Amino acid sequence: MARITSSLDAENSVTVVVVEGTVDAEQILNQVLSFLTGEPTRLVLWDFMQGNLAALSSADLRMIVERAAPYASNRKGGRTALVCARELDFGLCRMFQAFASLQDIPFAIEVYRSPEAARTWLSGTA
Repeated sequence: MARITSSLDAENSVTVVVVEGTVDAEQILNQVLSFLTGEPTRLVLWDFMQGNLAALSSADLRMIVERAAPYASNRKGGRTALVCARELDFGLCRMFQAFASLQDIPFAIEVYRSPEAARTWLSGTA
């Protein structure tokens, strides 16, 4: 069963979003909108190590960016790290990163293969 959980790493002020199983566009969009319309932290780590994006198309990724764009200014200057183990997920996350850039999303998005590298970048020590 696919699921997405979110928690706050209070020590580092990072919201950690963990994806398990094969998630769909609606699940991702709901999580993103819930986060952006709440009290978003400046730093976010999306962990896809136990999950995957195989059910998403490029059109789904573009739709997520376009639907979230009106709320993106709530995180201006923030950083979002996406961590993927599988090649397909890495490629889809890079595509998401490109769509966000084209939409002028006002926070940085980077894609990593290891949680350690992602956390290093989020902490600004990279």
